[in-house]
Amino acid sequence: MDTCSVENKENANPTLERQSVETSAIDITPVNVKGHISHLHLSKTGDIWASNDRGKVGFIDPSGKDKRLIDTCSTYTGHFTRATVDDEEGEHIYWVHNEEKIVKRDDMIKTHTGIWVPISIIYSADDKLFHVGLVTNTDAKITRFNSDWSEKDDIHRNKEGVNIFQYPAYLVKNTNGDLCVSDNNKRVVVVDKDRKFRFIYPKHDHNGFTPYGISTDSAGRILIVDSSSSSIHIINQKGDIQRYIKIFEHWREPRGLCIDKSGKCYVGTYGTILVYNYTSDDTQTTTATTESEK
Repeated sequence: MDTCSVENKENANPTLERQSVETSAIDITPVNVKGHISHLHLSKTGDIWASNDRGKVGFIDPSGKDKRLIDTCSTYTGHFTRATVDDEEGEHIYWVHNEEKIVKRDDMIKTHTGIWVPISIIYSADDKLFHVGLVTNTDAKITRFNSDWSEKDDIHRNKEGVNIFQYPAYLVKNTNGDLCVSDNNKRVVVVDKDRKFRFIYPKHDHNGFTPYGISTDSAGRILIVDSSSSSIHIINQKGDIQRYIKIFEHWREPRGLCIDKSGKCYVGTYGTILVYNYTSDDTQTTTATTESEK
């Protein structure tokens, strides 16, 4: 059964080559992570952390067995990050609670965010900083926190005083130190390690582009889930499109995204996790399905 295709694009040529790809499915059915799989992380053990749009963060093994479940916020999409900070043993999950305006580690409060609503979080092991996306009704920024949760600085406005972000919903660090942000204002924003604006993607027409999950691979390519077109955009560190992975329409509304060290790309859709080995032959190798509510 054909479930996806790969599109290559060179020199902005509108003619795209499409390759149909066969799939072999292995169903994984964690009972407790239903609905939209909005956020994904791979554990050091090879297990999968997955969150949904109903405030659940689940830890599942490749066979589908539920190993752990965290209730975050009932009206939230379950943004979290996994981190092993220097003074900790083992792997912990940090997540944001947008109603109570707090960041938690597992069930322990780590910091309050005041008037700002936290909507996203990552931990960067390279600089040992947490990055938290924050919004109000009229403003948006990303605050960087040290490992002890003291504030380091903000990524907020450009040199003209204009907001860089409007809704920084998904975050990832790239191999060159850039911070790549999936902004729900129909664009991706990239700033450098000195917090200076680099580029936005797409560079011109944002219509029909709805970015969600974002990740980077070992070559520094940026992968972005576009829910509007049910595809993954792959761009380079300059913001130029390299190619697309097209997900067929029967996979509903892709959102979550992560990449493992071997090059497999995990995509969360409605009740399903798709796995692509995109770095070699772009074959979709696994389909992991959660048990969705009717």
